[in-house]
Amino acid sequence: VTNSRNEPAAAFARTSASSFSNARPDFDPALGADFAGWGDSFVDLANSGTSDLVLATGGIPVTSLAKDAGRVKVVAPLAGEQVTRYGVAPGLVPAGLRVNGRGLAAADVDNDGRMEIAVNSIGGKLLLLKPTGPSGHWLDVRLSRFSPGAVVTVLLEDGKTTRSQEVRAGSSYLSSEDQRVHFGLGVETRAARLTVRYPWGGESVLRDVRADRVVEVAVPRPQPPQVAAPASYRLT
Repeated sequence: VTNSRNEPAAAFARTSASSFSNARPDFDPALGADFAGWGDSFVDLANSGTSDLVLATGGIPVTSLAKDAGRVKVVAPLAGEQVTRYGVAPGLVPAGLRVNGRGLAAADVDNDGRMEIAVNSIGGKLLLLKPTGPSGHWLDVRLSRFSPGAVVTVLLEDGKTTRSQEVRAGSSYLSSEDQRVHFGLGVETRAARLTVRYPWGGESVLRDVRADRVVEVAVPRPQPPQVAAPASYRLT
């Protein structure tokens, strides 16, 4: 959760279905608190299987387009750490790029398996940033009908490793991201099973799914819940 200048960003890690722990110490050293944060997104920029955190920054109030501009920050999990810690990721944003960033959204704009980052700003053009460098395998999952709240889970070929993403609407400040769900698979070339669980309880399952493509999943028609008629409409 991004905050205003001199207020550290908040971060929470899910510990159970309804509980969260404070994960801010994992991010504080990399992010700092000398900026005002706006739109943000967790996105796998290198298709490595681990997500990076990308966020837009910019001053408030804006009194000078040049002086109040900020950097697009990218932090990534540090390699070799036993516990997940994040550090600044070099080379992913053009050096010297500063904008009065506000909304930020991630999407595979040109359908090549690499996620682009769109940033809108005050007094500037819309930015579209594309990562370069090595990239792992990937899988995009497109549902035939927009189903926010659906959870897409990929089981890798080892039969143990799973990765899950939720279909969201309005997931970033003034932004709504690609309705497709993107998975970076690293060196894996197939998924043993792909499961979609819908908010109303339905489920779709695909098996032995080849990587490096967009997979279309037909969303089943929701079944209306069976509710027994009440014996009386009188309330105590």
